[in-house]
Amino acid sequence: MSPVRQRSAVSDVRSTDMSQPGGDLRGHLSVDVGPARSVDLSLDDASKKAMLAARKTGANLIESYMEARNMSDKQMEEAKYDVMPVPPLGSWEAEDVAARRVAEILLMPVYGPSPYYKGRDPTLFTHDEAVYFDKYPRTAKNYNKFIWSLCKLGDYPAARAALEAMKTHHVPRDVGVYTSLMQGCIVTKNPREAIRVFVEMRKEGIAADLWVFDTMMEVFVQSGELDGAFALYDELKPNGLKPTTIIFTTLVKGCIKDNDLDRAWKVFEHMRVWHCEPDEVMMNLMIHACALNSETERALTLYQQMKGMGIRPTQVTFNSLLHACARRKDYYAQAWDLLKTMKTEGYIPDYRTFDMLLAVAAKGGDVSTAELVFDEAVAAKGPKREHTYAFMIEAYAMAHRVHAEQHNLKKYVEKAELLFDRMVANGIKPTHISLNLRLNVYTYNSMIQRAVEWKKAMKEVYNVQPDVYAYNSMIEMYGRTRKMDLALDQFNLMKAEGLTPTFTTYSILLDGCTRNHLVNTGMKLIREMKAKGIDPKPDHTFIINFRRQLVKTPDLIREIDQITGKAYRFVMPWRKRGNIKKITYHRELTKEEAKRTSLYG
Repeated sequence: MSPVRQRSAVSDVRSTDMSQPGGDLRGHLSVDVGPARSVDLSLDDASKKAMLAARKTGANLIESYMEARNMSDKQMEEAKYDVMPVPPLGSWEAEDVAARRVAEILLMPVYGPSPYYKGRDPTLFTHDEAVYFDKYPRTAKNYNKFIWSLCKLGDYPAARAALEAMKTHHVPRDVGVYTSLMQGCIVTKNPREAIRVFVEMRKEGIAADLWVFDTMMEVFVQSGELDGAFALYDELKPNGLKPTTIIFTTLVKGCIKDNDLDRAWKVFEHMRVWHCEPDEVMMNLMIHACALNSETERALTLYQQMKGMGIRPTQVTFNSLLHACARRKDYYAQAWDLLKTMKTEGYIPDYRTFDMLLAVAAKGGDVSTAELVFDEAVAAKGPKREHTYAFMIEAYAMAHRVHAEQHNLKKYVEKAELLFDRMVANGIKPTHISLNLRLNVYTYNSMIQRAVEWKKAMKEVYNVQPDVYAYNSMIEMYGRTRKMDLALDQFNLMKAEGLTPTFTTYSILLDGCTRNHLVNTGMKLIREMKAKGIDPKPDHTFIINFRRQLVKTPDLIREIDQITGKAYRFVMPWRKRGNIKKITYHRELTKEEAKRTSLYG
C-alpha cells in the first residue's frame, strides 16, 4: 500500500496525544470496522482472535490482542459465525484498515527483549601503572587487561610505558599483550607504529597469530590505507595461517569505508567459494553495503539466505534492512512488515529504528505516518538526535510529491520551521544535515527568496559552510523555475568556494539546460564532465533527454555519441515493433551528412 493511500486514516490519529508511548492512540484503534469484510493482514493466530473478539464485543483492539491469547480454537470458530455477512470493502475503508495496521504495528507489544552481547567495559580507576599494580598482582594477564583498557581509552603513551615496565619487573610478554598494544594504534590511526610493534614482537621470537594480523589490518582500514590491509592478507599463507571470517569481515569493512562496494562483494564471494561461510556480522555488513547502494532487492535476498543458513537476524540486521527500504520509496509496505517481524523476534525498536522508519515515510512524502512515528520516537527512551528531527523535516519537504497534499504545502513549511526551532531549543546543535533539509523545504516549493536567505543564514548564523548538497538544491530550484543564469552562477560560485562538482551536480544542470533549450551550454558541461573523469552513459536519463534536442545538429549528436558511447535510438513507446524501420526527423539530411552518420540513413 503506497503512503498516499494511507493519509485519510492516519490524519485522524495525527492529532492524538503521544506524550506517553501509545498515548491516547489506543482509543483511536478501537474504531469498529463496521460494514467491512475481513482483510488478510498477515497476522498470527492471536491477532486473528483479537480481531474477531474486537468485532464481536467492540472492545479495544490492543486489549483484545492480549486477551485472545487464551481463547480456544472452538471459541474462535463460534466467533466467526457470530459475524454478520457484510458487503465488500470500498477504497476508503481499505485505506482505513491499512493505516490502522501501521499504527497497530507501532503499538505491538514486544515479548523480550532478546539478550545481546555488549562487550567489555574499558574503564580504569587510574592510568598510573604503579598505582594499578599496587592493587593487582603483576601477571601477564593483568598487564594485558591494563594495556588493553589504556589503548581503548586513547592513552597509548601510558600503554607503551606499561609494556616497558613488564621488562623491568621481569613479567613475560606474550602475543596477547602485543595485540592489546596494537589496539591503541587503531584509535590513533597510526599504521607505522603498529608495524613497529609487530617487528618488536617478532624480534622477541613471538609468532604472530590471526588476531595480530586482524588487528593490524584494522589499523590500516581505520587509517584509510586499504591496500595495506590487503597486503597483510597476502602474508597470512606464508606465515602458515588460514584466513577466517574475522579476517574477511575486516576487509569488507574497509571496502565499505572506502566506498568500494564492488571490491567488498568480490571479497565476500571469494570467502564463500574458497574459505568459509559468512557469520551474522558479515551478513549484516553486506546488507549495509546493499543499503548504501540502494540495492534493496539484494538486501532482502541476503536476509532470506540468513534464515536459510540458520543465522538469527539481530537488531542491527533489521535496522540495516529498514535503511535499505528507506532508499527506495517502492518498498514502503515491506518496511512495516520488517518492523512487525522485528518485534515478533523480541527486539525493542531503538532510536536507529525510528530514524529509518521516519526516512521510509519521508521518502514518499507521507507526512501523517511520519508524524505518528516521530511522536513515538520522542516518547521512547533514547538520546535526542538531530537525525530524528531532520527526517521529520524531510517528510515536510517531500510532501510536494503527493498530489493530495498540494493545498497543505504552506502549512508544512511552517511546521518544518517550528520543528527546527524546537530542535535548537532542546539543545541539539544543527549541522549540515538538518540545515540542508530545511533548505530543501524552500527549494522544493520554489520559495526562491526564502531559500536564498536561508543559505546565507547557514554561513552567517550557524557557521556552517554550504556544501555540494546545498548548492545542488539551489541549482535544481533555479533550473526548474527556468532561471538558468542564476543556476550557472551558483555552479561557478560552488567551484570558487573550492567545492568539486559531482555527477549529481552535472545531471541537474543538464536537466536545466534541456528544460531551457540551452544546447551549447549543455555540450560544454558534457565536455567538462569527460575532462574531469566523470563518464556519462548513453542510458542516463538526463543524457537521453538532452540528446533529443540535437535533432537538427548531427555534428553535436556525433560528438555526444563519442563521449557517452553507443548512440541511443529513441523510439516512441506507442510505435509498434516492425512498423517503422527508420527514425524520421524534421528535415532530410544531405548526402554528405548521411555518409558521415550511418545512424539516420
